Amino acid sequence: EPLGGMPAIMADPFGERFQMLRTRLQDLRYHQPIDVASAPLIEALLADLCSSNDQLSDMRRQDDGQSQELMQTQSQVHPLRKENSRLLRENNQLHLELITSAEDAARANKEVTEASRRVEKQNTDLRFAVAQQTERVRRAEEENAGLRARFDASLEQTGKVLPSGHEVKSGRARREHMEAHSPVAPLSLPPSAGVGLLKGSPGVVTDPLDSDDDNAELLRLSEAQMNAL
Repeated sequence: EPLGGMPAIMADPFGERFQMLRTRLQDLRYHQPIDVASAPLIEALLADLCSSNDQLSDMRRQDDGQSQELMQTQSQVHPLRKENSRLLRENNQLHLELITSAEDAARANKEVTEASRRVEKQNTDLRFAVAQQTERVRRAEEENAGLRARFDASLEQTGKVLPSGHEVKSGRARREHMEAHSPVAPLSLPPSAGVGLLKGSPGVVTDPLDSDDDNAELLRLSEAQMNAL
């Protein structure tokens, strides 16, 4: 008898599909009875279920693969985390050293600047002191020249021997060259007599520089005359 009022010619193909549906349901452990009217719906639902199962299997395979990759990634992440922690500590240490170095450089620069200012001030003070000393030396030289001129004039007026172009040295090598403004005939006298003539006889030129005592006497005489002026 045809199923569902279908012609006999169509019964065999549908019957085969129905049997295949029952077999598939039994393979999936669905043993409940079904009728011909609900067979198309059950077949559609079974097709959807099989498709969902296939998709679920694919997703499980993908999940297994991703799980393996995740495990591998995690095994690689742990050393990277340790390395990252080490690099972070080193970075913090370098940052601290950089700050310390910058502070040291700023302090050293400040000290150098202050030292440079002190040296510049000292140089200014020294230049000022040198200028003052130079001025004092110049004034002393002018005063000395004036005193020597007065001394020479005094010697000319008193008729004493005038030292000119002489050089005084220490020790027994002290010598002076003496000249007279009013030359007279040389007179050979002993050194002591020459000194006496120098003290009491104006205009007489002798050579009393043969001994250190005579030189000292002449120097004392000159200093006394300068003090008197």
